[in-house]
Amino acid sequence: MKWNLIILILGLNFFTGLSQTKIPTHKINYDSVYSGFTGFVYLDSVVVRASRNGFDIGDFIKMVKNDNSFYKAFKNLRFAEYDFDNKLVFFDKKKRKKAGYTSSNHQYYRNRCRWMEVKSTKESHKYMDSKGRYNFYTAKLYDRLFYTHGKVCNQDTSHILKLDIYRANRLEKYVLELKKLIFSPGKKTNIPFIGSKMEIFSKKMRKYYNFSITQENYNDSIPCYVFTAYLKPNLTISQADNTVLKYLKTYFAKKSLQIIRREYHLKYETLAYNFNVKMSIKLQKKFGKYYPKNIKYDGTWHILFKKRETCKFETGISNLAN
Repeated sequence: MKWNLIILILGLNFFTGLSQTKIPTHKINYDSVYSGFTGFVYLDSVVVRASRNGFDIGDFIKMVKNDNSFYKAFKNLRFAEYDFDNKLVFFDKKKRKKAGYTSSNHQYYRNRCRWMEVKSTKESHKYMDSKGRYNFYTAKLYDRLFYTHGKVCNQDTSHILKLDIYRANRLEKYVLELKKLIFSPGKKTNIPFIGSKMEIFSKKMRKYYNFSITQENYNDSIPCYVFTAYLKPNLTISQADNTVLKYLKTYFAKKSLQIIRREYHLKYETLAYNFNVKMSIKLQKKFGKYYPKNIKYDGTWHILFKKRETCKFETGISNLAN
């Protein structure tokens, strides 16, 4: 059960937080930007010009690694009223659909309490058993992460932004470590067989990656700095297999440096387990705060002596209200 939850949470456990990290705008020595790690970062012409006028590439990399703003956006969902729609599809070994589930829901938030209403639902006969229990671990965890059963009031979330193991039981420790994979890419985790392989900015791991900072308009309207990390194309099979993070793309709004979109590809294989997960998460701004807007998951995982689970899901969040 422990490994089941570890791999599931890897693909699904992205809940809570957000800070406004600022890059210093003081004048710097342009050549000093390329000392140490930042010398491996590709910059397009626009970013190069920005660097010459005080854009500190080193601080930007630190922000990518340490920013918690993406995390806080998910926490904000716990204190808002909104609609959300779900669609989950499970596939067999031949990539044929074998089960599915869709629903339309509304979360209420009144007087420091939150609860939800399932407005409509449709599921295939294989999604649950005859006793109403989920047939898939992914479905169980999805329910745990996105659904509220009963009424939850006066919830203390002050600890949520702390990615540490304070007062955490064994399962919570694994959850916290897996949150680091999603919200703090580049930091070491204590997940068995992975550990320092997630430290993509370390001297040991950065040799496997290309890094770039470019500019791009998000949704054709929001000017962004875009940080991308991806595997070098000339790696040997064994070198590529030594990495967990295959691809990371993060969009920072230029004005606020707020993360507004992130894409991931995580893949790793051991004798005990293997997984191949792709995710895309988009944020939206309402009432001066950021919230998730769209979450996509496309992943497969297998644990020794367990059946493989391959699932795609998408969650859309709309009609946010204070």
